Amino acid sequence: MNKNSWYIVCCIMLGLAILPVMPYGYYMLLRVVICGVCLWQIITLYNNKGTLPVGLCLIALLYNPIFSVGLTRGVWTILNIATLIYFISNMKATK
Repeated sequence: MNKNSWYIVCCIMLGLAILPVMPYGYYMLLRVVICGVCLWQIITLYNNKGTLPVGLCLIALLYNPIFSVGLTRGVWTILNIATLIYFISNMKATK
């Protein structure tokens, strides 16, 4: 899968995370996928261009599955929407 395919998977997962009917396990899976994709992109961009994308670093830290960030459901919804917008803008920038 290429970079945009992973961003599409993340965007779909973030869109579903906004729904109020998702079980807690889904959010744990979301954190693993989002953090993994961000780390993969950070490493790829650093190796290819020598740059460190700050936005991806912040998202990876926020969604990391090891040290959970305790925020309310409303705050997570806003962060999910912001992350979704960030990923969509990254997809458009790479075309």
